[in-house]
Amino acid sequence: MKFCINCGKEIKDKVKFCPFCGAEQKEVSTVTEPVVEKVVNEEVNDEKEQPIVETKVTSEEVAQPEQPVEQPSQPTMNQENQQSSQQQQPNNEQQAPLISINHGSVNQLTDNSKNYFSFLNKNIAKPNIGGQNTNGYFGLVSYVLISLFSSLAISHSIGKAVRFGTMGYADSSFPLLIQLFLLILVTQLISVTTVYVLSAKIFREEISFLDSFDRVYAPISLAVYTSLFAFVLSFVSTIGLSFLFVVVLLFTYFLTNASFVANLWVSQNQTQRNKFYWTIGVIIVSFIVQIIVGIMLGDIIGTSIAEIISNVTDSFTPRMFL
Repeated sequence: MKFCINCGKEIKDKVKFCPFCGAEQKEVSTVTEPVVEKVVNEEVNDEKEQPIVETKVTSEEVAQPEQPVEQPSQPTMNQENQQSSQQQQPNNEQQAPLISINHGSVNQLTDNSKNYFSFLNKNIAKPNIGGQNTNGYFGLVSYVLISLFSSLAISHSIGKAVRFGTMGYADSSFPLLIQLFLLILVTQLISVTTVYVLSAKIFREEISFLDSFDRVYAPISLAVYTSLFAFVLSFVSTIGLSFLFVVVLLFTYFLTNASFVANLWVSQNQTQRNKFYWTIGVIIVSFIVQIIVGIMLGDIIGTSIAEIISNVTDSFTPRMFL
């Protein structure tokens, strides 16, 4: 028996045409079938002959559980606090030097203070008019201290004796202190500037503006103590000490103006200008400028030197003679 080459149905061996589909049956070599079967058998045998690779699993691999995938954990509150404290610690270490005390500066300030009081005591014992400035800024410091102590003394005494409601100060003498301090600073600065202009610009003497402060205020170092003493006396209300308070203030003012005039006369004239007339003229101009500036500044800040002197006189005169 064989199979139709067209429809594949089983037919007889000697039939030339398929009784089912009518296709002509050509002679087919019978060798092909065994070859195919042989090839198939060889492939099957090859598959059977391939060695089976067995994978041995050790007991450790079996026992080892699968490691879970680590999820990123969120920081707890304590961890956040620790991180913030660690971040703040370097900042605190960086800020620590800002609040540390510089002992070198403190020691230098202490030495300068000692030198300043030595400067005062030396010039009280031996005042030197028109001397060279060997003390740096000590004259400038005396200028500020004398103005401050005098302002404190006058404002405090008026605050005790005069009703400030009539002057626009209510019950506080602090506004008057500021006004007095500005007035005294400006008027005394005019004196120092006059000494500098006459000595350096008119008489061509080699002197700086800082040296002018030393020339005017070094000889009157006693005025630093007298102005401070006047401030202390302003706290006392007895008749005798009130009179002493006025005397001490007037003495301080006298010392300042005496040193100013004396330094004008001892200026070294390096030119052919007449020293006498130039000095007299500069003194007159200086006092006129002080009066004008005092009036202008008094209008700006609301008080004047004349008004202050009048209030001091009115407040102390009844207590000294009653």
